[in-house]
Amino acid sequence: MQSIDELAASAGYAISDLMGDDDWEKFDKLTSLEQVQYRYLHADCDDVAAILNRLTGWEIRAVNSVQGPLHRLVSAPDGRLADITGWTTLENIAKLYGAHRLHISEPGSTNVYHQSMLDDDEDFLEVINALLLIPEEPFTTELRGRLQSFGASIGLEIESAAKNMRRPE
Repeated sequence: MQSIDELAASAGYAISDLMGDDDWEKFDKLTSLEQVQYRYLHADCDDVAAILNRLTGWEIRAVNSVQGPLHRLVSAPDGRLADITGWTTLENIAKLYGAHRLHISEPGSTNVYHQSMLDDDEDFLEVINALLLIPEEPFTTELRGRLQSFGASIGLEIESAAKNMRRPE
């Protein structure tokens, strides 16, 4: 299992072409966990949504602004929304992106095009590693067992998860 610092380094690499110098300065000041979350909030949210959909069957939903698609996440049957931060709300997403007049796609909408690039077990493992390190619900109890089982089925060494987990600074 990758440590939070390894995942943060991977996050920096994954988003390196998306940020200017000012953005990098801000990114470097984030904790390792925040860097991982930044990646999956600003570049690879489709991957998190795809994994959560595969594990739970929860629908992938699109959050859209007036300019178009902004974020992908999943909705649980009870209507709660989940992404790399844990349970979230449309209001939280609006604050995060500094956006107004957001709307979420309807369940089953054909407008929920997502571009997950997860091709192989190694790609799945990195997202699962990240989700196992999120210290928020639903990742700490509700989905932890499913994440661990799925990870173990594709080669993740779960027993080392506790050693690699640390609280944000």
